[in-house]
Amino acid sequence: MKTTGAIITEILETVGGRMNEWTRIADIAQSAGLTPEEINEGIMELLGDEEFRAEPEPFGHRTTEADKIYGPVIGGEQRHLIKWGA
Repeated sequence: MKTTGAIITEILETVGGRMNEWTRIADIAQSAGLTPEEINEGIMELLGDEEFRAEPEPFGHRTTEADKIYGPVIGGEQRHLIKWGA
């Protein structure tokens, strides 16, 4: 199992220059080779950053099987998208 720091580094490297754009958590996980547990751990840690946001897919019909596998549940709601900034 990877450390939380290593997981966050992989998330950041995968997001790259798209920090101010919504990015699918499933796409990040699959590109970085992260497990659902690892992506959950990284997202939960990143929530401590006030600039970081994790939100559900606003259009439910766009939710994919991968979104259901990788999207962490936060506050009783599964999250599918992340971004930094307003």
